[in-house]
Amino acid sequence: MIVKTEPDTLIGKRYDEKTYHCYDFIVECLDVPSLDDISVATAESDINNNTPFYKEMDMPTNYCIIVLGKKHIGIFKDGYIYHNDRDCVKAESMRTMQRKYTKMRYYDVY
Repeated sequence: MIVKTEPDTLIGKRYDEKTYHCYDFIVECLDVPSLDDISVATAESDINNNTPFYKEMDMPTNYCIIVLGKKHIGIFKDGYIYHNDRDCVKAESMRTMQRKYTKMRYYDVY
């Protein structure tokens, strides 16, 4: 995984559903395909529809993408999930996020 920008340097950057949502945050941080049809409402299916770029993993590793539920994605690093929530980019512990999201899937980008 090639890291373009460390996720922690973007904490506090403002969310905008049209111009800077959770996948835009991923694109800014990691060398991933910039997919025009990624939608806030369908993050899980968008990742699944682009499986040539993503490989599902059993456990998270640093800088992997985490699909949180069906509509949200973030980046795992050092026990925290960095994600662009409805107000801004933030880091929350894995434990906190497991309480918010019962379903998490981990992906490496290749």
